[in-house]
Amino acid sequence: MTAALAGLPRIADQSGGILERLGRLPDVPEWEAALAALRPARTPAEAERGLVELTHRAALGYLRYAHGNAVMLVHAVTAPTAVLRVLPDLDPALGAPSFAAAWSATAAVTAVYAPPDGVPPATAAPGTPAEVFDRAARHGDEHVVKLADAVLDAHAATGDERVLAAADHAGRLI
Repeated sequence: MTAALAGLPRIADQSGGILERLGRLPDVPEWEAALAALRPARTPAEAERGLVELTHRAALGYLRYAHGNAVMLVHAVTAPTAVLRVLPDLDPALGAPSFAAAWSATAAVTAVYAPPDGVPPATAAPGTPAEVFDRAARHGDEHVVKLADAVLDAHAATGDERVLAAADHAGRLI
Protein backbone atom coordinates (compact mmCIF):
# COMPACT_ATOMS: atom_id res chain seq x y z
CA MET A 1 0.00 0.00 0.00
CA THR A 2 2.72 2.45 0.96
CA ALA A 3 4.64 1.76 -2.25
CA ALA A 4 1.49 1.98 -4.38
CA LEU A 5 0.60 5.38 -2.92
CA ALA A 6 4.17 6.63 -3.17
CA GLY A 7 4.33 5.49 -6.80
CA LEU A 8 1.34 7.51 -7.96
CA PRO A 9 2.26 9.95 -10.70
CA ARG A 10 1.05 13.54 -10.50
CA ILE A 11 -0.53 15.48 -13.30
CA ALA A 12 1.81 18.18 -14.55
CA ASP A 13 -0.82 20.90 -14.81
CA GLN A 14 -2.48 21.15 -11.41
CA SER A 15 -4.84 23.93 -12.36
CA GLY A 16 -8.60 23.88 -12.74
CA GLY A 17 -11.32 21.95 -10.99
CA ILE A 18 -11.67 18.26 -10.30
CA LEU A 19 -13.23 17.40 -13.67
CA GLU A 20 -10.46 19.15 -15.60
CA ARG A 21 -7.78 17.53 -13.50
CA LEU A 22 -9.26 14.03 -13.69
CA GLY A 23 -9.56 14.50 -17.44
CA ARG A 24 -5.77 14.81 -17.61
CA LEU A 25 -5.08 11.46 -15.95
CA PRO A 26 -5.42 9.33 -19.12
CA ASP A 27 -2.62 11.43 -20.63
CA VAL A 28 -0.18 10.51 -17.84
CA PRO A 29 1.79 7.53 -19.22
CA GLU A 30 2.42 6.01 -15.77
CA TRP A 31 -1.19 6.30 -14.56
CA GLU A 32 -2.59 2.91 -15.58
CA ALA A 33 0.43 1.00 -14.25
CA ALA A 34 0.34 2.94 -10.97
CA LEU A 35 -3.37 2.30 -10.56
CA ALA A 36 -2.79 -1.43 -11.17
CA ALA A 37 0.14 -1.57 -8.72
CA LEU A 38 -2.06 -2.36 -5.75
CA ARG A 39 -2.84 -6.05 -5.35
CA PRO A 40 -6.61 -6.56 -5.51
CA ALA A 41 -8.48 -8.01 -2.54
CA ARG A 42 -9.48 -11.64 -3.00
CA THR A 43 -11.73 -12.03 0.01
CA PRO A 44 -14.06 -9.82 2.07
CA ALA A 45 -11.53 -9.92 4.92
CA GLU A 46 -8.75 -8.75 2.57
CA ALA A 47 -11.01 -5.94 1.35
CA GLU A 48 -11.64 -4.81 4.91
CA ARG A 49 -7.94 -4.94 5.82
CA GLY A 50 -7.10 -3.09 2.60
CA LEU A 51 -9.61 -0.34 3.33
CA VAL A 52 -8.25 0.10 6.86
CA GLU A 53 -4.71 0.33 5.53
CA LEU A 54 -5.70 2.64 2.68
CA THR A 55 -7.40 5.04 5.10
CA HIS A 56 -4.39 4.88 7.42
CA ARG A 57 -1.85 5.50 4.66
CA ALA A 58 -3.93 8.24 3.03
CA ALA A 59 -4.18 10.04 6.40
CA LEU A 60 -0.39 9.91 6.75
CA GLY A 61 -0.10 11.19 3.18
CA TYR A 62 -2.39 14.09 4.05
CA LEU A 63 0.25 15.26 6.51
CA ARG A 64 2.80 15.55 3.69
CA TYR A 65 0.67 16.76 0.80
CA ALA A 66 -2.31 18.72 2.14
CA HIS A 67 -0.58 22.01 1.40
CA GLY A 68 -1.33 21.18 -2.26
CA ASN A 69 -5.09 21.42 -1.67
CA ALA A 70 -6.22 20.85 1.90
CA VAL A 71 -9.93 20.55 1.09
CA MET A 72 -9.76 18.21 -1.89
CA LEU A 73 -7.15 15.91 -0.35
CA VAL A 74 -9.51 15.24 2.57
CA HIS A 75 -11.42 13.05 0.09
CA ALA A 76 -8.40 10.77 -0.41
CA VAL A 77 -8.90 9.78 3.24
CA THR A 78 -12.67 9.88 3.52
CA ALA A 79 -13.44 7.83 0.38
CA PRO A 80 -12.03 4.57 1.77
CA THR A 81 -13.49 5.40 5.19
CA ALA A 82 -16.97 5.66 3.69
CA VAL A 83 -16.59 2.33 1.89
CA LEU A 84 -15.25 0.69 5.05
CA ARG A 85 -18.29 1.83 7.00
CA VAL A 86 -20.80 0.34 4.55
CA LEU A 87 -18.81 -2.84 3.90
CA PRO A 88 -20.60 -4.88 6.62
CA ASP A 89 -23.94 -4.12 4.96
CA LEU A 90 -22.85 -5.07 1.45
CA ASP A 91 -23.08 -8.46 -0.17
CA PRO A 92 -19.67 -10.08 0.54
CA ALA A 93 -19.11 -10.37 -3.21
CA LEU A 94 -18.95 -6.56 -3.36
CA GLY A 95 -16.00 -6.32 -0.96
CA ALA A 96 -13.25 -6.63 -3.55
CA PRO A 97 -14.80 -4.26 -6.11
CA SER A 98 -15.59 -1.78 -3.33
CA PHE A 99 -11.97 -1.83 -2.21
CA ALA A 100 -10.89 -1.33 -5.83
CA ALA A 101 -13.24 1.64 -6.19
CA ALA A 102 -11.95 3.22 -2.97
CA TRP A 103 -8.36 2.72 -4.14
CA SER A 104 -9.20 4.32 -7.50
CA ALA A 105 -10.78 7.33 -5.78
CA THR A 106 -7.88 7.82 -3.36
CA ALA A 107 -5.33 7.35 -6.13
CA ALA A 108 -7.07 9.79 -8.48
CA VAL A 109 -7.50 12.54 -5.88
CA THR A 110 -3.88 12.11 -4.84
CA ALA A 111 -2.63 12.18 -8.43
CA VAL A 112 -4.49 15.36 -9.30
CA TYR A 113 -4.13 17.37 -6.07
CA ALA A 114 -1.01 16.26 -4.18
CA PRO A 115 2.09 18.18 -5.20
CA PRO A 116 4.94 16.04 -6.54
CA ASP A 117 7.13 16.79 -3.55
CA GLY A 118 5.77 16.52 -0.07
CA VAL A 119 6.93 18.40 2.97
CA PRO A 120 7.97 16.94 6.32
CA PRO A 121 4.86 15.49 7.94
CA ALA A 122 2.88 17.87 10.11
CA THR A 123 2.57 17.10 13.78
CA ALA A 124 -0.46 17.22 16.03
CA ALA A 125 -1.26 19.13 19.13
CA PRO A 126 -1.17 16.61 21.96
CA GLY A 127 -4.45 15.15 23.00
CA THR A 128 -6.78 12.23 23.11
CA PRO A 129 -8.93 11.24 20.15
CA ALA A 130 -11.87 12.96 21.88
CA GLU A 131 -9.86 16.18 22.15
CA VAL A 132 -8.85 15.94 18.48
CA PHE A 133 -12.49 15.62 17.46
CA ASP A 134 -13.52 18.43 19.81
CA ARG A 135 -11.00 20.77 18.16
CA ALA A 136 -12.33 19.81 14.74
CA ALA A 137 -15.93 20.36 15.83
CA ARG A 138 -15.03 23.78 17.23
CA HIS A 139 -13.36 24.61 13.93
CA GLY A 140 -16.67 23.90 12.24
CA ASP A 141 -15.64 23.31 8.63
CA GLU A 142 -17.27 20.14 7.31
CA HIS A 143 -14.02 18.93 5.72
CA VAL A 144 -12.11 19.30 8.98
CA VAL A 145 -14.88 17.47 10.86
CA LYS A 146 -15.19 14.58 8.41
CA LEU A 147 -11.41 14.18 8.24
CA ALA A 148 -11.29 14.08 12.05
CA ASP A 149 -13.99 11.42 12.02
CA ALA A 150 -12.03 9.35 9.49
CA VAL A 151 -8.70 9.62 11.29
CA LEU A 152 -10.32 8.63 14.57
CA ASP A 153 -11.42 5.42 12.87
CA ALA A 154 -7.91 4.94 11.45
CA HIS A 155 -6.41 5.51 14.87
CA ALA A 156 -8.83 3.06 16.51
CA ALA A 157 -8.04 0.41 13.88
CA THR A 158 -4.25 0.82 13.83
CA GLY A 159 -3.25 2.50 17.09
CA ASP A 160 -1.06 4.88 15.06
CA GLU A 161 -1.28 8.23 16.82
CA ARG A 162 0.36 10.02 13.89
CA VAL A 163 -2.93 9.96 11.98
CA LEU A 164 -4.54 12.20 14.60
CA ALA A 165 -2.31 15.01 13.37
CA ALA A 166 -4.20 15.09 10.07
CA ALA A 167 -7.29 16.61 11.68
CA ASP A 168 -5.30 19.38 13.35
CA HIS A 169 -3.35 19.96 10.14
CA ALA A 170 -6.60 20.34 8.20
CA GLY A 171 -7.82 22.79 10.83
CA ARG A 172 -4.72 24.92 10.29
CA LEU A 173 -4.92 24.83 6.49
CA ILE A 174 -8.66 25.18 5.92
